[in-house]
Amino acid sequence: MVSRTVIASTPPKKMTPKRIRVGEGIYQRGNSYQLVVSVKGVQYAETLPQGSTLKQAEHLRWQRRAELEQGIRVGRKALTVRGLLDQWLGERSKTARSSNTLRIDRTASHWITGAIGHTVLQKLTVADVDRARDGMTAAGLNAKTVRIYLAVLHTAVKWAVKRELVLRNVVALCERPAYDKPEIVPLSEEQASRVLKVLLRAGPPHGSILALGLLVPVRIKSEFGALRWRDVDLHRGTISINRAMLQDGSVVAAGRRKHKARLLELPPLAVDILKAQWQWQTEELRLPDSDLDRLVFTNSNGQRLPHSTLTTVFKRCLRSAGLPHKRIHDLRHTAATNMLRHGVPIKAVQDVLNHSTAKLTLDTYAHLVPGMTKEALLAWAALLEGSAEGAVASRERGCGPGSMTTIA
Repeated sequence: MVSRTVIASTPPKKMTPKRIRVGEGIYQRGNSYQLVVSVKGVQYAETLPQGSTLKQAEHLRWQRRAELEQGIRVGRKALTVRGLLDQWLGERSKTARSSNTLRIDRTASHWITGAIGHTVLQKLTVADVDRARDGMTAAGLNAKTVRIYLAVLHTAVKWAVKRELVLRNVVALCERPAYDKPEIVPLSEEQASRVLKVLLRAGPPHGSILALGLLVPVRIKSEFGALRWRDVDLHRGTISINRAMLQDGSVVAAGRRKHKARLLELPPLAVDILKAQWQWQTEELRLPDSDLDRLVFTNSNGQRLPHSTLTTVFKRCLRSAGLPHKRIHDLRHTAATNMLRHGVPIKAVQDVLNHSTAKLTLDTYAHLVPGMTKEALLAWAALLEGSAEGAVASRERGCGPGSMTTIA
């Protein structure tokens, strides 16, 4: 019996058709066309379905080139503004400094999504952003809030640009609504003295931090709210500002702009207030004096002082002093304005307030200090007065133009 071995034959490999250039940026491979577009270093390629014609390829390439030049990223899925914000918030939750920041971002995304959420990101225009802005304004949001929400959208689209989801940020071209800062109306010296007496009588837990905020113009809710006993030196009379407390109670380290780390020397009355605060916490609350990481200003339970409670107590103290409504931040304005009125140098006031420049201090408070311009002119005139009197005396001795000797 003869055995037969069957050898299976291997089917021949299919040869991939060679790509042939048939026009500028257009190639043909078999029955399909591929177009390539390059604009400003960004290259885009697309393969047309089989059966497409060369004319269709030329028209589509012209269209894709125009889209790239306009800043639209083509060749991606139709990512909407809603989808972008969802992706961005997912990344934002990993890097946000606080839950308060994330809460603002989510609220802004809710409003923006309601207006232009279904708009394709690649086709987002300035007109779309303007429509979202006008919609938020019509819904009753104030100008400051709308500006904040547009800034959130700007940050989200900027994130998309870095990831090449879109080539330009059209939000940067949108006009922000005008926003006028509230007028600063500080307390007079007499009013400040009256409210200080009320605050000192109130004492801990709320009167102490408010009285200290009037004596030392630090941001009360954020910077004094995050102050720890390890940041206080009662013997040298200094405090170190190196943290800030946000509205939701979270604490962040001092930054490079608004909340800069700095060391402040305190007046004697401020030191006395801190000593009374220490005594209140250790004796009445029985908090351990070895715990230097605890907050300087706490409630009777040893917890942080809520911002809303501080505001309520401050309103009550103003009524007790017979004064009109003010904001807590007006204590800071009161201290700065009266410092300038009493001739404290601008640079020194800037350092105390932690302003970025002396120009910011002048722009904020100079108009509230009448006579600053006149005093500056009088001081300059006094410096020149001596030389001016000398010139007048020389003229009286015959040194004027009328007594010049003619030289032959």
